[in-house]
Amino acid sequence: MIQKRRGRGEDEVDEAEEIEIIDDLAVVDDEMITKERITALAGGDPRRLAILNAWTYDGFNDSQTASLLAQRYGGNTESHRKYVARFRTACRAALA
Repeated sequence: MIQKRRGRGEDEVDEAEEIEIIDDLAVVDDEMITKERITALAGGDPRRLAILNAWTYDGFNDSQTASLLAQRYGGNTESHRKYVARFRTACRAALA
């Protein structure tokens, strides 16, 4: 915290000014940790990686993610939706 003094004749006022410093390296570290967690949770499975990327970067819901998986990898959208739900439960257990 930095304090400034201003003189106004006989009246002096103390003002406190807060300066927030953003650490750019910390932001990069957070992104790197997120990518490492995504890679670890995916375990080399491209379908899991697609799900994790959709959750992290695109903000898709389960139905939208299932439709994306059906387009990329083929299969039934409903089956992919159930897989996404089961994978979400597994991720929560792994991260807990």
